[in-house]
Amino acid sequence: MAVKPRVIAAVGIAVVGIGFATACRYFDLVSEWPFIALVAIGPFLALVLLGWDRVVEVNLRSLSMRLETAQHEVREMAAELRQVKFMYKMDSSKMKALGLKAGAIPIASAIMRYCAGCIKREREVTHR
Repeated sequence: MAVKPRVIAAVGIAVVGIGFATACRYFDLVSEWPFIALVAIGPFLALVLLGWDRVVEVNLRSLSMRLETAQHEVREMAAELRQVKFMYKMDSSKMKALGLKAGAIPIASAIMRYCAGCIKREREVTHR
């Protein structure tokens, strides 16, 4: 898996920011509170760089950023999950035959038992 250049740049910005703040503190160029602010700004700018394509607003005073919402993506994913859940949901007669609670999503072992039974019945029919 290749590392994206944006990730490398973000890590570099965070390391340089923390290094700069530490150097300033080491040489007594800043006191404790400005040092804390400088240490926080480096990783914050790295996070901004990582999410730059989704950033709507960056507020350095309160060290916050607002990202655009991807509600349509969330809705599409929820619809896909509902479809997958529907595909794995069996009717009540099959569930009772497997000894499971009707209307629930079966576990993998129950599905395997059901499939094995179907294959066994199909083999019995073809060998007669």
